[in-house]
Amino acid sequence: MVSSETQQDDQSQWTRIVRKGKKSKKKPGRQEETLRLPLGGPVENFRPNGTPVLSVDDIKANHSKVASKWHATECYTKLCHVIKTNAVSHSRITRAVCLGLGAFDPEDGSWVSQRRSHIQLAAFIAIVEILKKETGQSIECSYQEPRFAQPDKDFIESLDGKVVESPNAYDITDESTLVFGVHLYRDIWAAALKKSLPAIFVGTGWGVWEEYPGAEKSPDFERIREMEAAFDKFPFPQDDYSSFSSTCIYWKKETAIRPDFMDVASLHLQLAGSSHCPPRYDSVKMLVWPQPPDFALIGLAQHAASAVRG
Repeated sequence: MVSSETQQDDQSQWTRIVRKGKKSKKKPGRQEETLRLPLGGPVENFRPNGTPVLSVDDIKANHSKVASKWHATECYTKLCHVIKTNAVSHSRITRAVCLGLGAFDPEDGSWVSQRRSHIQLAAFIAIVEILKKETGQSIECSYQEPRFAQPDKDFIESLDGKVVESPNAYDITDESTLVFGVHLYRDIWAAALKKSLPAIFVGTGWGVWEEYPGAEKSPDFERIREMEAAFDKFPFPQDDYSSFSSTCIYWKKETAIRPDFMDVASLHLQLAGSSHCPPRYDSVKMLVWPQPPDFALIGLAQHAASAVRG
Protein backbone atom coordinates (compact mmCIF):
# COMPACT_ATOMS: atom_id res chain seq x y z
CA MET A 1 0.00 0.00 0.00
CA VAL A 2 1.37 3.41 -0.95
CA SER A 3 1.59 5.82 1.96
CA SER A 4 0.14 9.31 1.78
CA GLU A 5 3.67 10.70 2.09
CA THR A 6 4.81 8.67 -0.89
CA GLN A 7 1.84 9.88 -2.91
CA GLN A 8 2.68 13.45 -2.02
CA ASP A 9 6.29 12.92 -3.10
CA ASP A 10 5.21 11.38 -6.39
CA GLN A 11 2.97 14.33 -7.17
CA SER A 12 5.90 16.68 -6.65
CA GLN A 13 7.96 15.07 -9.39
CA TRP A 14 7.90 15.71 -13.13
CA THR A 15 4.76 17.21 -14.65
CA ARG A 16 3.65 17.91 -18.20
CA ILE A 17 2.79 21.57 -18.86
CA VAL A 18 0.05 22.08 -21.44
CA ARG A 19 -0.99 25.52 -22.61
CA LYS A 20 -4.63 26.40 -22.10
CA GLY A 21 -6.58 28.59 -24.49
CA LYS A 22 -8.70 28.37 -27.58
CA LYS A 23 -8.97 24.95 -29.08
CA SER A 24 -7.08 24.58 -32.31
CA LYS A 25 -9.04 23.39 -35.29
CA LYS A 26 -5.99 21.56 -36.55
CA LYS A 27 -4.36 18.88 -34.43
CA PRO A 28 -0.58 19.44 -34.52
CA GLY A 29 1.46 16.77 -36.20
CA ARG A 30 4.38 15.01 -34.56
CA GLN A 31 6.86 17.38 -36.19
CA GLU A 32 5.07 20.37 -34.63
CA GLU A 33 5.24 19.06 -31.09
CA THR A 34 7.62 20.85 -28.76
CA LEU A 35 9.24 19.92 -25.50
CA ARG A 36 7.01 21.00 -22.63
CA LEU A 37 8.97 19.94 -19.60
CA PRO A 38 9.10 22.74 -17.00
CA LEU A 39 12.11 25.02 -16.83
CA GLY A 40 13.80 26.07 -13.62
CA GLY A 41 14.23 29.60 -14.89
CA PRO A 42 16.42 32.31 -13.37
CA VAL A 43 17.92 32.17 -9.90
CA GLU A 44 15.30 34.67 -8.73
CA ASN A 45 12.76 31.84 -8.91
CA PHE A 46 14.57 30.08 -6.06
CA ARG A 47 14.69 32.45 -3.13
CA PRO A 48 15.91 31.40 0.33
CA ASN A 49 13.59 31.34 3.31
CA GLY A 50 13.57 34.92 4.56
CA THR A 51 12.50 33.92 8.06
CA PRO A 52 14.27 30.65 8.93
CA VAL A 53 13.09 28.99 12.12
CA LEU A 54 15.63 26.21 12.57
CA SER A 55 19.08 26.84 14.00
CA VAL A 56 22.20 25.08 12.76
CA ASP A 57 21.97 22.71 15.72
CA ASP A 58 18.35 21.93 14.82
CA ILE A 59 19.34 21.10 11.25
CA LYS A 60 22.23 18.94 12.47
CA ALA A 61 19.88 17.02 14.78
CA ASN A 62 17.37 16.46 11.98
CA HIS A 63 20.08 15.27 9.61
CA SER A 64 21.51 12.88 12.18
CA LYS A 65 18.08 11.37 12.78
CA VAL A 66 17.16 11.01 9.10
CA ALA A 67 20.61 9.83 7.97
CA SER A 68 20.79 7.20 10.72
CA LYS A 69 17.49 5.69 9.60
CA TRP A 70 18.52 5.81 5.94
CA HIS A 71 21.84 4.09 6.69
CA ALA A 72 19.84 1.12 7.97
CA THR A 73 17.91 0.73 4.70
CA GLU A 74 18.42 -1.53 1.71
CA CYS A 75 18.76 1.61 -0.41
CA TYR A 76 21.97 2.56 1.41
CA THR A 77 23.34 -1.00 1.29
CA LYS A 78 22.73 -1.32 -2.44
CA LEU A 79 24.21 2.09 -3.18
CA CYS A 80 27.39 1.24 -1.28
CA HIS A 81 27.67 -2.00 -3.25
CA VAL A 82 27.33 -0.23 -6.60
CA ILE A 83 29.99 2.33 -5.75
CA LYS A 84 32.45 -0.08 -4.13
CA THR A 85 32.30 -2.70 -6.86
CA ASN A 86 32.77 -0.20 -9.68
CA ALA A 87 35.24 2.28 -8.18
CA VAL A 88 38.31 0.42 -9.43
CA SER A 89 37.13 -0.01 -13.01
CA HIS A 90 35.71 3.48 -13.52
CA SER A 91 37.00 7.04 -13.57
CA ARG A 92 38.22 8.57 -10.33
CA ILE A 93 37.14 11.96 -9.06
CA THR A 94 38.89 14.83 -7.30
CA ARG A 95 35.82 17.01 -6.82
CA ALA A 96 32.14 16.45 -6.00
CA VAL A 97 29.43 18.99 -6.80
CA CYS A 98 25.96 18.72 -5.25
CA LEU A 99 23.22 20.70 -6.99
CA GLY A 100 19.72 21.62 -5.82
CA LEU A 101 19.42 19.80 -2.50
CA GLY A 102 16.60 22.05 -1.40
CA ALA A 103 16.37 24.01 1.84
CA PHE A 104 16.67 22.21 5.16
CA ASP A 105 14.25 24.78 6.60
CA PRO A 106 11.78 25.57 3.78
CA GLU A 107 9.30 28.43 4.02
CA ASP A 108 6.31 26.10 4.23
CA GLY A 109 7.98 24.01 6.95
CA SER A 110 7.31 20.79 5.00
CA TRP A 111 8.84 17.81 6.77
CA VAL A 112 8.53 15.75 3.58
CA SER A 113 10.78 18.24 1.78
CA GLN A 114 13.22 18.41 4.68
CA ARG A 115 13.48 14.65 4.91
CA ARG A 116 14.06 14.31 1.17
CA SER A 117 16.86 16.89 1.32
CA HIS A 118 18.52 15.13 4.24
CA ILE A 119 18.30 11.71 2.56
CA GLN A 120 19.77 13.03 -0.68
CA LEU A 121 22.56 14.74 1.25
CA ALA A 122 23.28 11.49 3.11
CA ALA A 123 23.51 9.65 -0.23
CA PHE A 124 25.87 12.26 -1.69
CA ILE A 125 28.13 12.07 1.36
CA ALA A 126 28.04 8.25 1.29
CA ILE A 127 29.22 8.16 -2.33
CA VAL A 128 32.03 10.62 -1.63
CA GLU A 129 33.22 8.78 1.48
CA ILE A 130 33.32 5.43 -0.32
CA LEU A 131 35.30 6.90 -3.21
CA LYS A 132 37.74 8.52 -0.79
CA LYS A 133 38.34 5.17 0.89
CA GLU A 134 38.58 3.18 -2.33
CA THR A 135 40.97 5.55 -4.12
CA GLY A 136 42.88 7.10 -1.24
CA GLN A 137 42.32 10.53 -2.76
CA SER A 138 40.91 13.64 -1.14
CA ILE A 139 37.69 14.96 -2.70
CA GLU A 140 36.59 18.57 -2.46
CA CYS A 141 32.82 18.95 -1.98
CA SER A 142 30.88 21.98 -3.24
CA TYR A 143 27.16 22.68 -2.82
CA GLN A 144 24.99 24.98 -4.92
CA GLU A 145 21.43 25.70 -3.81
CA PRO A 146 19.94 29.21 -4.27
CA ARG A 147 17.33 28.41 -1.60
CA PHE A 148 19.91 27.99 1.15
CA ALA A 149 19.37 30.45 4.01
CA GLN A 150 22.30 31.25 6.29
CA PRO A 151 21.60 28.37 8.74
CA ASP A 152 21.59 25.96 5.75
CA LYS A 153 24.96 27.31 4.60
CA ASP A 154 26.43 27.11 8.09
CA PHE A 155 25.26 23.49 8.36
CA ILE A 156 26.92 22.55 5.06
CA GLU A 157 30.15 24.23 6.11
CA SER A 158 30.07 22.25 9.37
CA LEU A 159 30.35 19.15 7.15
CA ASP A 160 33.51 20.56 5.53
CA GLY A 161 31.52 21.46 2.44
CA LYS A 162 31.87 24.64 0.42
CA VAL A 163 28.73 26.58 -0.50
CA VAL A 164 29.00 28.26 -3.91
CA GLU A 165 26.61 30.83 -5.33
CA SER A 166 24.64 29.92 -8.45
CA PRO A 167 25.74 29.48 -11.21
CA ASN A 168 29.40 29.21 -10.13
CA ALA A 169 29.24 25.43 -9.61
CA TYR A 170 28.77 24.95 -13.35
CA ASP A 171 32.22 26.40 -14.00
CA ILE A 172 34.03 23.93 -11.74
CA THR A 173 32.45 20.80 -13.20
CA ASP A 174 35.01 18.91 -15.28
CA GLU A 175 35.96 15.38 -16.33
CA SER A 176 37.18 14.50 -12.82
CA THR A 177 33.99 15.63 -11.08
CA LEU A 178 31.04 13.82 -9.51
CA VAL A 179 27.98 15.95 -10.23
CA PHE A 180 24.95 15.03 -8.12
CA GLY A 181 21.50 16.52 -8.63
CA VAL A 182 18.22 14.69 -8.05
CA HIS A 183 15.00 15.88 -9.74
CA LEU A 184 16.55 18.92 -11.40
CA TYR A 185 15.00 20.92 -14.23
CA ARG A 186 16.28 20.37 -17.74
CA ASP A 187 17.78 23.84 -18.18
CA ILE A 188 19.77 23.42 -14.98
CA TRP A 189 21.31 20.20 -16.28
CA ALA A 190 22.03 21.83 -19.64
CA ALA A 191 23.95 24.60 -17.86
CA ALA A 192 25.71 22.26 -15.43
CA LEU A 193 27.04 19.99 -18.18
CA LYS A 194 27.77 22.63 -20.82
CA LYS A 195 31.47 23.00 -20.03
CA SER A 196 32.35 19.33 -19.65
CA LEU A 197 31.02 15.86 -19.13
CA PRO A 198 31.69 14.74 -15.54
CA ALA A 199 33.31 11.50 -14.42
CA ILE A 200 30.13 10.55 -12.55
CA PHE A 201 26.61 11.89 -13.02
CA VAL A 202 23.78 11.24 -10.57
CA GLY A 203 20.44 12.54 -11.79
CA THR A 204 17.60 11.95 -14.23
CA GLY A 205 18.75 9.76 -17.11
CA TRP A 206 17.87 9.78 -20.77
CA GLY A 207 15.42 6.92 -20.31
CA VAL A 208 13.10 9.34 -18.50
CA TRP A 209 13.64 12.45 -20.61
CA GLU A 210 13.17 10.68 -23.94
CA GLU A 211 9.53 9.93 -23.12
CA TYR A 212 8.60 13.57 -23.71
CA PRO A 213 7.82 14.82 -27.25
CA GLY A 214 10.61 17.01 -28.55
CA ALA A 215 13.30 15.67 -26.21
CA GLU A 216 15.09 13.82 -29.00
CA LYS A 217 15.97 17.07 -30.79
CA SER A 218 16.32 19.36 -27.78
CA PRO A 219 19.87 20.71 -27.25
CA ASP A 220 19.17 20.67 -23.50
CA PHE A 221 19.74 16.92 -23.49
CA GLU A 222 22.78 16.71 -25.76
CA ARG A 223 25.11 15.92 -22.86
CA ILE A 224 22.65 13.45 -21.34
CA ARG A 225 22.48 11.61 -24.65
CA GLU A 226 26.29 11.55 -24.84
CA MET A 227 26.52 9.89 -21.43
CA GLU A 228 23.77 7.44 -22.32
CA ALA A 229 25.85 6.31 -25.30
CA ALA A 230 29.35 6.35 -23.81
CA PHE A 231 29.12 5.83 -20.02
CA ASP A 232 28.17 2.83 -17.95
CA LYS A 233 24.72 3.28 -16.45
CA PHE A 234 23.43 2.01 -13.11
CA PRO A 235 19.94 2.36 -11.61
CA PHE A 236 19.97 4.33 -8.38
CA PRO A 237 18.63 2.21 -5.48
CA GLN A 238 15.20 3.33 -4.28
CA ASP A 239 13.90 4.13 -0.80
CA ASP A 240 10.36 4.29 0.59
CA TYR A 241 9.91 8.03 -0.01
CA SER A 242 10.61 8.46 -3.73
CA SER A 243 13.75 10.40 -2.80
CA PHE A 244 15.54 9.03 -5.87
CA SER A 245 12.72 8.32 -8.31
CA SER A 246 13.73 8.63 -11.98
CA THR A 247 17.39 8.74 -10.89
CA CYS A 248 20.35 6.86 -12.34
CA ILE A 249 24.14 6.88 -12.19
CA TYR A 250 26.24 7.47 -15.31
CA TRP A 251 29.89 6.58 -14.71
CA LYS A 252 32.72 7.02 -17.18
CA LYS A 253 34.75 3.89 -17.83
CA GLU A 254 38.40 3.79 -16.78
CA THR A 255 40.70 4.00 -19.80
CA ALA A 256 44.15 3.86 -18.18
CA ILE A 257 45.99 0.60 -17.63
CA ARG A 258 45.42 -0.36 -14.01
CA PRO A 259 47.08 -3.25 -12.12
CA ASP A 260 43.70 -4.07 -10.59
CA PHE A 261 42.55 -5.44 -13.94
CA MET A 262 45.42 -7.62 -15.01
CA ASP A 263 48.23 -10.00 -14.12
CA VAL A 264 50.86 -7.41 -13.20
CA ALA A 265 53.65 -9.97 -12.96
CA SER A 266 52.98 -11.03 -16.53
CA LEU A 267 53.12 -7.42 -17.69
CA HIS A 268 56.45 -6.94 -15.90
CA LEU A 269 57.89 -9.96 -17.71
CA GLN A 270 56.71 -8.69 -21.07
CA LEU A 271 58.20 -5.24 -20.49
CA ALA A 272 61.44 -6.64 -19.05
CA GLY A 273 61.90 -8.57 -22.29
CA SER A 274 61.74 -5.35 -24.28
CA SER A 275 64.31 -2.58 -24.47
CA HIS A 276 62.38 -0.52 -21.93
CA CYS A 277 62.59 -0.40 -18.18
CA PRO A 278 59.74 -2.04 -16.25
CA PRO A 279 57.09 0.31 -14.87
CA ARG A 280 56.74 1.50 -11.31
CA TYR A 281 53.58 2.42 -9.42
CA ASP A 282 52.70 5.94 -8.45
CA SER A 283 50.67 7.02 -5.40
CA VAL A 284 47.33 6.26 -7.06
CA LYS A 285 48.27 2.80 -8.34
CA MET A 286 48.71 3.74 -11.99
CA LEU A 287 51.50 2.30 -14.11
CA VAL A 288 54.24 4.84 -14.82
CA TRP A 289 57.08 4.23 -17.28
CA PRO A 290 60.45 5.99 -16.86
CA GLN A 291 60.65 6.13 -20.65
CA PRO A 292 58.14 5.54 -23.50
CA PRO A 293 57.09 1.88 -23.50
CA ASP A 294 56.61 -0.50 -26.37
CA PHE A 295 53.12 0.36 -27.62
CA ALA A 296 52.60 -3.15 -28.98
CA LEU A 297 52.98 -4.43 -25.44
CA ILE A 298 50.61 -1.77 -24.18
CA GLY A 299 48.06 -3.06 -26.66
CA LEU A 300 48.46 -6.55 -25.23
CA ALA A 301 48.06 -5.19 -21.74
CA GLN A 302 44.91 -3.30 -22.66
CA HIS A 303 43.50 -6.42 -24.28
CA ALA A 304 44.22 -8.40 -21.10
CA ALA A 305 42.60 -5.71 -18.99
CA SER A 306 39.48 -5.79 -21.15
CA ALA A 307 39.29 -9.57 -20.88
CA VAL A 308 39.47 -9.44 -17.09
CA ARG A 309 36.80 -6.75 -16.93
CA GLY A 310 34.59 -8.99 -19.03
